[in-house]
Amino acid sequence: GSREVAEATLTIREELGDAAAQVDHDQVLLPLVAGLRHAAASSGREAVLQAGIAVENFLTHTAAHHGTNVAGAHGINAKMDRLKYDGHYPAKLLNVCKYVGHVRNAADHGSDADIGAPWDITAQTGRNYVFVATMLIRSMLAHRAGVHDI
Repeated sequence: GSREVAEATLTIREELGDAAAQVDHDQVLLPLVAGLRHAAASSGREAVLQAGIAVENFLTHTAAHHGTNVAGAHGINAKMDRLKYDGHYPAKLLNVCKYVGHVRNAADHGSDADIGAPWDITAQTGRNYVFVATMLIRSMLAHRAGVHDI
């Protein structure tokens, strides 16, 4: 209900801190809120998919901010690789982003050739993922401002 949406929105805004005012409401904040609500309902896969949408949208906006070309860079990892290559973000944030990208791929891409089966996304992973995605966004915006928080 609306109370759950309000509580999830407050939690995400608290986790983002000052970054909450800097992210796109519809394309970043709302999918994070949806992810947290799915996590609260123990729907790990849906939590990952929604928070992954938020991160990919954030990276698209970030690339535009920096003038980094992400045409043909499909997915979180490819977009972050371009941002790192252009010198905008350090390896630590790239590697946090790789976690976000690889877990999202596990949730979204069906059978994995390495294991011959799809990955099961647990409720615990869904909960953790939303908060790691939020931390990544917050840390990238802090880095952009010259603050090195992680």
